Amino acid sequence: MYIQIYFRYEFHHAVWHWGNNSKEGSEHYLNGVQYPMEIQLYHFNTKYSNYDEAALKPDGLVVASFFYEMSEEPNPRLKDLIEATKRLVDETDHMGIEFEVPYPKGATLDMLLTEGGIQNTDNYFHYDGSLTLPRNSNTTDAEDCNEPVKWIVFEKKIPISESQLEVMRSLLKVASKVAAEEHDSLCPPESGICNTRTTALGKQLRGCL
Repeated sequence: MYIQIYFRYEFHHAVWHWGNNSKEGSEHYLNGVQYPMEIQLYHFNTKYSNYDEAALKPDGLVVASFFYEMSEEPNPRLKDLIEATKRLVDETDHMGIEFEVPYPKGATLDMLLTEGGIQNTDNYFHYDGSLTLPRNSNTTDAEDCNEPVKWIVFEKKIPISESQLEVMRSLLKVASKVAAEEHDSLCPPESGICNTRTTALGKQLRGCL
């Protein structure tokens, strides 16, 4: 006789990873292939009071991950994401890297997935790993990435066009430029205060090392 216990996990936030070109960008590889972009949907175990508490527990976090693959035509399901990214590019260029833009009203989590959503017959692989970005967005400590996570990586892919990827890349470019400018204003070379341009943004863009 045995007892099987099921837990409910609630969506908390999404993280995207993309590269400088269409042959790189995803954190995971599938059969040795790296994809141009990856979305990671973070969920926390609702038996804990909130995400931060769950992130410290061995059964606290589950991340569902999907690859993007190149398509000739823009994916209409990504319209809200691309429009929000365009606004963020513009505001970051004028207001700095701490600026945020709201996601369109009425947008649903389903719109971030492939058409038809997740099916019981979809292939995936899973493993026990750790966070790849700091649990706390205000920290720059790589040790904050050690919390355990159950990773579920789906083989099903989300189509994205080169023009849509260029919008994502423009955000990385403008954020890096603004971060460099802020660093130079706070730490001029003659001050000797800072040795490198390592910033909180830089660490988050690279992930935890």
